[in-house]
Amino acid sequence: MILSGNAKIKRSVFAMMACILPAILAPATWAQTDESIPPNPAPNFILIVADDLGWSDLGAFGSEINTPNLDAIAAAGAILTNFHVAPTCSPTRAMLLTGVNNHAAGIGTQKGQAAPNQLDSENYRGDLLDSVATIAEVLKPHGYTTMISGKWHVGFIDEQHPDQRGFDKSYVLLDGGASHFDDALPLKPKEPVRYLENGKQVTLPEGFYSSRNYTDKILQYISEQPAGSPYFAYVAYTAPHDPLQVPDEWLGRYEGRYDEGPEATRRMRLQAARGLGLLSENTTIAPPTNPPAILPSHERPWPTRSPEQRALDVKPMEIYASMIEYMDDQIGRIVDLVKERGELENTYFIFLSDNGASPIGPLSYPGTTREWLHANRDMDPTHAGRKKTQTHLSFDWVSVANGPLALFKGTTYEGGIRSPLLISGPGIEPAGLVSGFAHVKDVAPTLYQLAGIDTSTDETFRDRKRPEGHSLLDLLESGNDKRTPVVTELFGNWSVTDGNWKLLVVGPPMGNGTPELYDLTNDLGETNDVAAVHPEIVAELHAAYEAYARENGVIPPHPKLTRDLATTFSGKCGWICQMRFDAGNFLIIKRNRQISLLAVGLCAAIIMLMIYRRYRRS
Repeated sequence: MILSGNAKIKRSVFAMMACILPAILAPATWAQTDESIPPNPAPNFILIVADDLGWSDLGAFGSEINTPNLDAIAAAGAILTNFHVAPTCSPTRAMLLTGVNNHAAGIGTQKGQAAPNQLDSENYRGDLLDSVATIAEVLKPHGYTTMISGKWHVGFIDEQHPDQRGFDKSYVLLDGGASHFDDALPLKPKEPVRYLENGKQVTLPEGFYSSRNYTDKILQYISEQPAGSPYFAYVAYTAPHDPLQVPDEWLGRYEGRYDEGPEATRRMRLQAARGLGLLSENTTIAPPTNPPAILPSHERPWPTRSPEQRALDVKPMEIYASMIEYMDDQIGRIVDLVKERGELENTYFIFLSDNGASPIGPLSYPGTTREWLHANRDMDPTHAGRKKTQTHLSFDWVSVANGPLALFKGTTYEGGIRSPLLISGPGIEPAGLVSGFAHVKDVAPTLYQLAGIDTSTDETFRDRKRPEGHSLLDLLESGNDKRTPVVTELFGNWSVTDGNWKLLVVGPPMGNGTPELYDLTNDLGETNDVAAVHPEIVAELHAAYEAYARENGVIPPHPKLTRDLATTFSGKCGWICQMRFDAGNFLIIKRNRQISLLAVGLCAAIIMLMIYRRYRRS
């Protein structure tokens, strides 16, 4: 692994407070529903997605962040600890809404990030294809009112807006992200921020804050629903995606909580996770990610930082935690309304994150330059969290958010593709932890089974792809998964998971581009590559990837996609700073070797010339 840090993990005891849960979702005795008989009355579904939330960020997973409402959902139902998604937002959302893999659904990559050789493929157009059906399109003919509030990000042309894909009521941010406030500032210069309600563009109300207003709108839609009439409510929060921002009154919510630094916080979370049964004592823990010391984005050990620097470095994590608690608080409002309407015992709650936590800064977004960023955003770290700021998590705090997992969003390591999943509702007994493998493609088939819909005969699937996923109900009952290998591919990086085995390839700078094999039984941190020891398993899983690629039209990007290491640092960067990044690119990203060698040589020549001139003057 190219980017790595100190692997030393110390242990300390963390008093877990998640065992004291609110009673708003106290476990109820619900009757099991035979899968072949449509429920009567039909159940409601509330599907909630967080944006860039880490695997260990909930109280139920060992976090110190206050998430009582989500912890209550977990206590009333099941916690799936081995649930997987795509490495980034829109591919996950495509699979979530259709049950079909993201390539076949039309989102083989993020919109606007297709390589030249992918541009002519329908699988890479970045909009949902008409050949797949959304959950809303399937449920609507069965008497469901369908509604969405929040992030869409799976269809940008008019024909693929939510009002054209089965949603009766919709209030959405079309794009991948934006300011969380009413200024509606875009993440990047060439991506306008567009909000639509029921297909028509709208402006944001004064005082808008994403999590609150998305919740306001879904509460409005549910309140308009006649009693006893089933509904599907999809709430797609943009928290805690960057820019990390929170209302002013929440800015100090976690002040002082992280003063001991990321390593100490991570130790406490891991100890809590062990106490909850999420991790065994033998489970390996990934080392914290840290860019090499040659780079300006390298993070020094916490004790060596000055008090002033530490005070600045904790701010992003304080805001991130506040965003998560604020989102949880809004979820509590939804639960309260469902309870007031007398629908709690006939409503399923499903919660997940679209990928792992992210250290990806604004310079990683296409078209964003350092000059534009500092000219158009308030980059003063003392103002972090307010309007017009652009704050994101650093590598060390992302290692806290993802807990024991390796790396982060954008990669096919577990830190990029493993998400918490919570599910509660009628017939789902409080089952505690479920460790069997599950995938985001399984959510849609689960809802269809709960609604009594047979996808093999349902008219909506005429001439359309049926879901590839499996209903989670069998897994919840047996605890075991019996699927064939599951493949994930994005940006030319891929992984194949089959039981306890995982084969992956991740290109520079986060990986070395060669196959790595891990036995996840006790190596959850992906620390011990055993590819050389088990060549037969490598060959078998590699063949599974090749078959998937052929069947689903996977086109490896050409030229290969890499990430300029300078994008890992959002601060101002003079010529010496840039020279260090050029040297890092030369050492780490092979395809830039010639360009970087020239840049390093020029910089070295300039330095020597400056030294020579200074010597002559003296």
